Amino acid sequence: MRDVRTGEMHRVVDRLRRIPVSVRRFAVTPERAFENYRLDAGVLAACTRAGLPHVYDGDVPLFDDYDLTNLSLYLRLRSPGWAVMRYWAAVLTRPAGEQRRYQLDYRPVCPTPGHPGECEFLCCTPGGGELVVRGRGDGSNVLASVGVDLYNDWPPLPASLVELIEEIADIEFFRLPDGIKRDLDFMLREKIGDCLGIARYLAEHGAQRGLPTRTVFGLIVAPPYSTPHFWAEVAVEGRWVPVDPGLIQGMASWGILPPGWPLDQSPGALLSGLTSRHGFAVSHRGIAATVSFPTRVPPAEAAVPLSRSRVAGASTVGGADG
Repeated sequence: MRDVRTGEMHRVVDRLRRIPVSVRRFAVTPERAFENYRLDAGVLAACTRAGLPHVYDGDVPLFDDYDLTNLSLYLRLRSPGWAVMRYWAAVLTRPAGEQRRYQLDYRPVCPTPGHPGECEFLCCTPGGGELVVRGRGDGSNVLASVGVDLYNDWPPLPASLVELIEEIADIEFFRLPDGIKRDLDFMLREKIGDCLGIARYLAEHGAQRGLPTRTVFGLIVAPPYSTPHFWAEVAVEGRWVPVDPGLIQGMASWGILPPGWPLDQSPGALLSGLTSRHGFAVSHRGIAATVSFPTRVPPAEAAVPLSRSRVAGASTVGGADG
């Protein structure tokens, strides 16, 4: 490994070692680590020597998926996920005032297979709506399809929220397991935070400063698949404006956005909110369901647009998710 890459590897492994072992799930083989994250045997061996947590299944080392995600991103390896993020950057760097339209499919998986009859899913849709669909929930069927219009004409954030963002500018964006991602004490102590922790901090402390803020769960919308994500929103000029300094800091650190990209610039051109009430997109008779979101840019005549007031990126204050 090159010296600069080796130094970054040691720095990231040191950060990862601060995450409690109890929240890890060791299930990724070296073969899958290369396939998904471009972490080859030499890099994995160097990370292991540096202290990367792992276990053995016989002679095969097993690693945590979140650890490998973070290593791949901070080492700037050209993984499939890194390539998708290049599209995110291309959207964020486009001129202001553009509108982009996407077609978003829902492919849910039943969390309780084997029950009689067909599955019934409650889907959260862009802008805070809900849709009940029925069918076979094996992940191969598109059970719902909606159009999404996203915009990049966002007003400046309130000065007090910009100050709040500056106060947590030293927190690095890391993907964290469910058992630790919402722990604000851990985030502030160790200076690493997931999207949910950062969003919660901004929403809670923004409200303490008298700002209308909230935490939103939704999607980073991009072909070929949209990605579940949390972020904060603040009401400005009658609109809920997405705020996500963690994602911006991460993309700049991973070599995807230019260095120095403003942390207070809204990435709303990528974000479509589904709900501010919980952290899942689809449920099956009250149980959260796994779902994938195939995403494409549709022909103009095939699009199924949502009105501007129903799109999370442009939802009006006091709407369905307010």
